[in-house]
Amino acid sequence: MLGEKTDLVTRGAGEKDTVSRRTFLVKATATTVAASTITGCSLGNVGGGPDYDVIVIGGGMAGVSAARETAKAGLRTVLLEARNRLGGRTYFAPFGDHKVELGANYLYWLQPHIWAEVNRYQLDIVDTPAAVAPDRWIYLKNGKPVEADIATLWPKVDKALTDYCGMSRDVFPRPYDTFFSDTWKQYQNLTIQDRIDQLNLEEDVRINVNAIWSIMSHAACKEGGFLEMLRWWANLGSNSIDFNNACSRYKLKDGTISLIEAMINDGNTEVRTSMPVKRIEQKSDGVQVTAENGQTLTARKVIIAAPLNTWTDFEFEPALSAVKLRTSKERHVGNGNKLHVKTKTNLGNIFLTADDSFGPLQYGYTESSGPEGTTLLSYGLDGSFDVNNLDTVQEMLRTFIPDLELEATFGYQWSFDPFSKGTWCTLRPHQFALIPELQKPEGNIHFASADIATMWRGWMDGGIEMGVSTGQLIAKELVKA
Repeated sequence: MLGEKTDLVTRGAGEKDTVSRRTFLVKATATTVAASTITGCSLGNVGGGPDYDVIVIGGGMAGVSAARETAKAGLRTVLLEARNRLGGRTYFAPFGDHKVELGANYLYWLQPHIWAEVNRYQLDIVDTPAAVAPDRWIYLKNGKPVEADIATLWPKVDKALTDYCGMSRDVFPRPYDTFFSDTWKQYQNLTIQDRIDQLNLEEDVRINVNAIWSIMSHAACKEGGFLEMLRWWANLGSNSIDFNNACSRYKLKDGTISLIEAMINDGNTEVRTSMPVKRIEQKSDGVQVTAENGQTLTARKVIIAAPLNTWTDFEFEPALSAVKLRTSKERHVGNGNKLHVKTKTNLGNIFLTADDSFGPLQYGYTESSGPEGTTLLSYGLDGSFDVNNLDTVQEMLRTFIPDLELEATFGYQWSFDPFSKGTWCTLRPHQFALIPELQKPEGNIHFASADIATMWRGWMDGGIEMGVSTGQLIAKELVKA
């Protein structure tokens, strides 16, 4: 079964914390589908100084874009990635006779950083219109499937979403300058669920509004911060059409790895995969990085482009600020599952939803469909759900469509990956105000995770925003020096 490719992260809930970074890496090296790794030239230790000008830790969108910027500025740069592949929380892997995205994949022209990269490298985009224009909509109510009258229900849900975010322009008059206005402070303690409760929605509308916001945050609505979702809405011009298109419609034809490889090639960046970092020590003349295998490298600057939830796994000397350590230990709330399934029959363009009381699925829809069957993409909040067990997934989907038969299922359990410890970032209510502190450099260590982006936090665009801005800041400082 295709699921065998990712059995290294298929665990029971009680076993979640037993997967060590080293154990994961050994198994990943043996079983994970590796992306291409391009190794450029390194000048090495020239003149007895540090080995490099810049060491970048983390090979996702943030790390790769940061390394490109510093390398193209003429700085000796090396990118260290713990896994045996590049991409971070993106992962383009084979499923049957085609490839699918197991991690982040959607992008939109109102996301300026990633759209600039798409244009720079002339990458092709594909459209999945079924996600925003289904023929059937089935949702769970009291544990039972209900066939929606789309023409009646959607306008009500659409109005509820608009009302939910009705203050977006006042709170974020300049969406890409988050703290321009102080209006956000009056909402900083609200959870996503708190705001839903304020609307007094009819039950069928409430179920689906909860389903939409829970999957956008990839967390139960009582956990994620309301301001996180309000900012998304404001970033997209405060309308549901652009919101739907950005969240579930456009992706790269040749996968996210096509952008990763384009940036690596452009910077001719030296890359070292299968190299998890253990210790980061600031010294008088720079920073020393020690890998888990004992190897040490030195540089004038280090960029941490790893996910926020993993920062506490590094040994920092001196220790990071209390805010950074506390927030990383507490974690953001983004966590759950994503899986692709192939059905034996043609379901057409179908949309499935459930509120956050049903963990395995909150949001599912057709990616492709034909006489040979339908490929569905499904998202849920249960990070321990066995996405590669055909019987388990089939039983779950039969809650919506009785007698449904599956041909295959394929997913990746990011919560068990010690180098991600979750999916995309949604901050808790009280964490929103901490972004300036989380972004702040500490000595010669800079931070560039998508999880602390100003604009599209948790998205690929946010990773590129942080990578490019951090890389350029360091390049300006070091080249001038």
